[in-house]
Amino acid sequence: FREDLYFRLNVIRIEVPSLGKRKEDVPALAEAFLREVGRPLSALSPRALERLLSHEWPGNVRELKHTIERAVLLAGAGPIETRHLGLDERAPPEALWAQTGKTSFHGIVLNRRQLALVDFLRANGIATNREYVKLVHVSVPTGWRDLNDLVSKGVVTTEGSARSTIYRLAAGIERKLGKSPTTDAP
Repeated sequence: FREDLYFRLNVIRIEVPSLGKRKEDVPALAEAFLREVGRPLSALSPRALERLLSHEWPGNVRELKHTIERAVLLAGAGPIETRHLGLDERAPPEALWAQTGKTSFHGIVLNRRQLALVDFLRANGIATNREYVKLVHVSVPTGWRDLNDLVSKGVVTTEGSARSTIYRLAAGIERKLGKSPTTDAP
C-alpha cells in the first residue's frame, strides 16, 4: 500500500493469531473447505481429523485449504484418511515447522526456498527469477520478494534489470563457502 492509503484504511487494527495457535478453528475450517467441494465433515476419518489438529500449520489457513483439496482428490468418493492429507506423519509438528521455517545461514536469516537458491547458485553460478520460481514452486511475486530479500541481505548480487536480471552469489558469501566468484571469461 501507499503510505497515505494505508493510514486511511488503518482505522481499526484486528490481530488474528496464526492457525497453529488457534487449533480449535481447524475442524470448522476443514468442514467449510469440505463443503466447498461437496463433501461432509464426516468424510474425514477420525485419525485424519486428529492429524489435522496436531499439525502446526506454518502455511496458515491457505495450507489447510490446499491440504483438504488435495485429500479430496486423492480419496475420491471414499473416506479421507491420513495418507490422503500429504502431511508427514513421521515427523513431529516441531520438525514440520523446522522444514518450512527460517534458518541461519552464515549469520543471515533465510527461508528454505532461499537456501535452495544458494545451493542452485553454488552449482550453476547464475539464476534468473524464472529459474528460481520453477526451482522452489512459488508465484512470480513471491519469487521477486525472496530474491529482493536476498539482495538486500547481501547474499546475492544482480546484473541487468527487470526480466533480464541475473542473480549471482555475492563475492563475500562465495568466500565464506570456500568458492571463488564465477566469471564469464573463457
